[in-house]
Amino acid sequence: MGSRSDSDDAGPTRHRSAAPHGSTAHWREPASSGHGLGNVARTCERADQQTTEPDQLIEAEFKARLLDVDSVRRRLERLATPDVVRYHDVYFDQPDELLTKSDRELRLRTIVGDRGSKHVLTFKDATVDPETGSKPEHETVIEDRDAAESIIVRLGYRPRIAFTKDCENYTFTMAGRQMIATVVMVPEIDGVFLELETQVSGQDELPHALADLRDALADLGVGDDQLTTELYTTAVADSRRRR
Repeated sequence: MGSRSDSDDAGPTRHRSAAPHGSTAHWREPASSGHGLGNVARTCERADQQTTEPDQLIEAEFKARLLDVDSVRRRLERLATPDVVRYHDVYFDQPDELLTKSDRELRLRTIVGDRGSKHVLTFKDATVDPETGSKPEHETVIEDRDAAESIIVRLGYRPRIAFTKDCENYTFTMAGRQMIATVVMVPEIDGVFLELETQVSGQDELPHALADLRDALADLGVGDDQLTTELYTTAVADSRRRR
């Protein structure tokens, strides 16, 4: 897949400046000097170390397997208009599966929607909140997907698993935070999922952000009995083994 000049219009990029509690966040494209392929590679090389820093961006997130999809959609549509996109995800790891064993993720994603497509490279550090699976995240838009994948492979990483997600992204502000709610369907997995997330700068703010997300989930009619930390990568791999 080649580069596209309209890549900024293909749905939300999950790298943004964190909003202080009580203020509205502003989405921004990541600076290429801060989170390029070289920086991601250096981060991956330190995967056996604790890399969380006080001001590191953390994706505070809850994930749920929905019991009443239509009800949740109706409530979300009162908050925002959905951006309907398809994600093509490839996860990479070293031959010894160092990233998987240390709870890290290296992902190359292509987002395709009505407004075009774009490619996003993401590195997620180890979970900092086991109850929710929230992780520090580094992310940048990639102009040329094929070139990016070639660099990743030349650095010693190999594709571990690839799959497709059909997503409806709803972006809205609640409790002074900009949040994204994503209704997710993975063709190889039964059920419909909801991801609700916001970003914070550091672990000190994480409990407050998670509390605000819980309130938002309650407003959407999603109870604790629907919450899950199951990984799509694990569920897809299990599904394929059962075939």
